[in-house]
Amino acid sequence: MTTKYHDTIDELKNQTQSMGILASQMLKDSVKALENFDMSLASDVRERRHELAKMDHDIEDRVLRTIALNQPRASDMRILGTILKIITYQNRIGRYGKDIASIAIGMDEKKHLAKLVKIPKMSKKVSEMLEVTLEAFKTSNSEKLQGMDEKDNEVDELRWSIFRDCLKHMFDDRKILREVQTTC
Repeated sequence: MTTKYHDTIDELKNQTQSMGILASQMLKDSVKALENFDMSLASDVRERRHELAKMDHDIEDRVLRTIALNQPRASDMRILGTILKIITYQNRIGRYGKDIASIAIGMDEKKHLAKLVKIPKMSKKVSEMLEVTLEAFKTSNSEKLQGMDEKDNEVDELRWSIFRDCLKHMFDDRKILREVQTTC
């Protein structure tokens, strides 16, 4: 394979890292906007979704072109396949950030139903997981991914716990249900 081909794979790895940083920052900023009723930051997060979508599209397109034009060997194919998988999850994380930012904007400085503890905790865990995943990818060290399933289960449990808390608040106070319907 040519130097240009290997440079393309290195560039794709770097672009994947950059996309991960953007997705993680969108999530962190959206939670910060939600906590502080920061409409400006929330709007900024929503605008960054366009950059995230463009990165996702450009990386995917370039990976597919690289596969089609170069017939990569197995090790390179695994790297390219991993990039496609990673950017899918990064895009999802960034979209969750955008969704949280939209909720923050919809709240328009209304008070929180309860102290925001679980959402920032979940956001922090997800950002840490993404950071570890990107480092493992960058260094080709899959051992860094040990325990990731357990962390993923912790995030899932937090998500369901938040969901149950929201349901409880809505059933305890029907007025909240009407507010939620107008916010979402």
